[in-house]
Amino acid sequence: MVQAVSTSGQKQAFAAAIADRPYFQALLGRDLALWADNPGAPTRLFTVGRAALAVGGTTAQLCGEPGDWEELDSFLRFVGVQALTT
Repeated sequence: MVQAVSTSGQKQAFAAAIADRPYFQALLGRDLALWADNPGAPTRLFTVGRAALAVGGTTAQLCGEPGDWEELDSFLRFVGVQALTT
């Protein structure tokens, strides 16, 4: 299930999904620190199963195993993502 990061538990799950991957920890960790509590942020953060997802404009970054790829695909199409980095 795709969930927006808004609670402390979701922030912890997001951080756990990127913890052992240096590239994503640097990129998405920065996004978590900057945008998690900002509703007008240019980057929106989500948890997807055991994965972390950051969406900004027409691009998105995914770190971890989302579980349900069809749900993720539908969500990305809905929000207008054209390119996904995994």
